[in-house]
Amino acid sequence: MHILDETAKYMHSTVHISQKKTKYMQKKAVNSILSFELTAFYRLNLHISLKIPQNMHTCKDKRAYFKGFY
Repeated sequence: MHILDETAKYMHSTVHISQKKTKYMQKKAVNSILSFELTAFYRLNLHISLKIPQNMHTCKDKRAYFKGFY
């Protein structure tokens, strides 16, 4: 019985370690996805801000212009 107990403990600790590793990897993946999304978002914003003509000062013009994007 002693050997079985030790095996169970070992298995439990291995599972625990792999769970921790999985959580870390998930967090890492989420972070990289988030940073990618943010980069894409900033690129899009930059793209939009570069595309906006300089003579658009009134709100109505801007709204009409942005309707083309959505």
